[in-house]
Amino acid sequence: MVKKLVLSASLAALASGSAFAEELPNVQTSVVSSSGGASDVRVDQRGGEEGLSFVTQIGSHSAVVRQSDTGSGPSSTFSEAANISHIEQVGSGGAATVIQSGLAQAPANRSAIVQNAGGIDGDGAGVTARVVQANAANASDIYQAGDALSARVFQRGEASRSVISQGGTGLSATVNQNASTEGLSDIQQTGSDNAATVVQSDTNGGPSYRFSVAANQVTAVQTGSGATARIVQRGNAQAAANLANTAQTGTDGVLTVLQSGSGNLAYIVDEGIQNAFDLRQFGTDNTARADFSDLALGTAGRMRQLGTDGTASATIDSRNSSFEMIQNGAANAMTLNQGGQFNTNAMRQFGDDNIMSLDQHGTNNVALMVQNGRDNAMSLTQTGDGNSAVLRQIGVAAETIDVTQTGGQTVTVTRRGAAAN
Repeated sequence: MVKKLVLSASLAALASGSAFAEELPNVQTSVVSSSGGASDVRVDQRGGEEGLSFVTQIGSHSAVVRQSDTGSGPSSTFSEAANISHIEQVGSGGAATVIQSGLAQAPANRSAIVQNAGGIDGDGAGVTARVVQANAANASDIYQAGDALSARVFQRGEASRSVISQGGTGLSATVNQNASTEGLSDIQQTGSDNAATVVQSDTNGGPSYRFSVAANQVTAVQTGSGATARIVQRGNAQAAANLANTAQTGTDGVLTVLQSGSGNLAYIVDEGIQNAFDLRQFGTDNTARADFSDLALGTAGRMRQLGTDGTASATIDSRNSSFEMIQNGAANAMTLNQGGQFNTNAMRQFGDDNIMSLDQHGTNNVALMVQNGRDNAMSLTQTGDGNSAVLRQIGVAAETIDVTQTGGQTVTVTRRGAAAN
């Protein structure tokens, strides 16, 4: 568990900020440092073209930075941002708030918050960070270490980016990105009983101008016990709209991913014990993938797609896990690679022109395959020992089932409808 962070700038370096300010006569510049006891720092840089703020605090301190850029043209001094805020805090009970608004051009705002609740030599808790950014190309970085920490980021504008890295117990990370074109969120958490929430929306109907693959992107990695994560991505009609990459290691984790729009991509990796996840996609041309590694034990997962031309796939190499795949719509494809031991999996498709494939190996695994509709096809390949599968097709027209068996396997086939092959 991470308990200490190395500050990215020393107090001595920040103390020399007055000389730096003299070199930027057209920039509102503030350099504040305090240590010992408790203090409140307020920095207000509004009404100019650019704002630059550095705050360092040791002890139970709070800091609030407000920056706005009223200029109409490109940044004349900063090549990367119109507003820059950097806050570093060491000690329990610290609070940092950054509120930035800027020009419509990119990039506009940059915020960095580094908080070490444990202080220099001990443990600590109760640190909060809050960032609010408006207009284009926002960037927020938050790094926290300790217990009972909270990080909240609210971004509105094009091409916003948020990074949150936390280590400790009872951590909370929340990101809300309401972008006209793109949002990028990266959350990394280590420890126990941590929670992460990301909400992204893309309201622009045109193509992504910054990302060639996705308009909204989320990466969430949680290591430890009792972790929870919820990801909500709302996209537009373009492809690809949303991308979610998630991974949970540890025990008793819970993950929920909800994507709407077209061309969504979701990838879930589970390497823990008794974790659970629920993935739901709504729209067309969606892709979902889940991997249960051989380190996973007792995982319970569900993957659901509502729409057309969807693709769902999973690889199960775990033990004592259960997994369900559901597709509702036409021209969908579903693939499951079932290995490991004592796993139970269900595959269900509702609609026409769907394809379902199961490769069942390992030992003592159980699978259910169900199709309901017209012109569907399913295939099963079985190897290993003690595996069993139940196949059911309900529909008419050119329904097909292809079964290949090697070894002592069990297959039960039920078909209802006409012109079955």
